[in-house]
Amino acid sequence: MLLLKLLIVPIKYKDFADFADDGGSIRFLKDIKRKTPLDLGQRKGSLSPTGFRRLCETLGDATIPEPEKWVPWDAFKFIQEFRRNYNGEITDTLLEKMLFELNRIWSRRETARLNRLKNQYAAEIRRLERKVQHHPTYKEVQAKQTITRLRNEIKTAHKDNRQAFAERMEK
Repeated sequence: MLLLKLLIVPIKYKDFADFADDGGSIRFLKDIKRKTPLDLGQRKGSLSPTGFRRLCETLGDATIPEPEKWVPWDAFKFIQEFRRNYNGEITDTLLEKMLFELNRIWSRRETARLNRLKNQYAAEIRRLERKVQHHPTYKEVQAKQTITRLRNEIKTAHKDNRQAFAERMEK
């Protein structure tokens, strides 16, 4: 947790810290270096007659941005266990089950993220409300200035009135 708090400070690592803070531990997919033909929108017909192309030949320098390689550890662990349990065979039923479980993992993660953001912004709102409560509004400042001006005018008028009354007796 302390490491995540330290990572928030530099702007360069803020996204990583937010991502890691949302769901606990994460996994970095280090073996994925380039985008696949699906990522680049290539169609099946554009592949070679054998149906395969080497990624390094066809995609050039289509590297994947680092944030796209961050995966929640729960999802990575689930896929490993799923592959081990079903020997890498995927039927329609197993595919649906796998997608359902991955959806649950991401849903829990997004719920945690939303709750974290709600709490963060609620704390910010409370802080701003306290700040506003301790600072007078513009109308209050204006009213206080008017009151001070009128009190000074009353003092001046009272002083002038006493002086005029004293001069009246002399006349």
